Amino acid sequence: MVLEQRIAVDLVGIDVNLDAAALATEARPYWSRIRYFHGNVFAYRPEKPIHLVISSLLTHQMSDVDVVRFLQWMEKHAEIGWFVNDLSRSQFSYNFIRVFSKLAWLHPLCRRMRRSRFSGRLCRKNGNG
Repeated sequence: MVLEQRIAVDLVGIDVNLDAAALATEARPYWSRIRYFHGNVFAYRPEKPIHLVISSLLTHQMSDVDVVRFLQWMEKHAEIGWFVNDLSRSQFSYNFIRVFSKLAWLHPLCRRMRRSRFSGRLCRKNGNG
């Protein structure tokens, strides 16, 4: 829909893990305009107003105090709204994501990614290769 209507979007990814930000930058398609930054979200100072914040697999790693701080940060910075996909902190959710992340590597797309130019670095960093 965005491409059909030619709506300009500015996408930003932030990761505290330097390798994750570097690998995401390296793996993005040549036509992608997304920019990845290494750093702490609380230190991020956007150049332009943020319309929407989408947080994926971040809050389960935070303390309760930091989750509240992050929600406050999103409320302050997101003009339209925000979405967090991992606010649930139950034992089921914790175990589900552990199992799902291991099973995800069975998917053909993930198998192809393992053979890509950057997966060797990722596997070595994680002690898997």
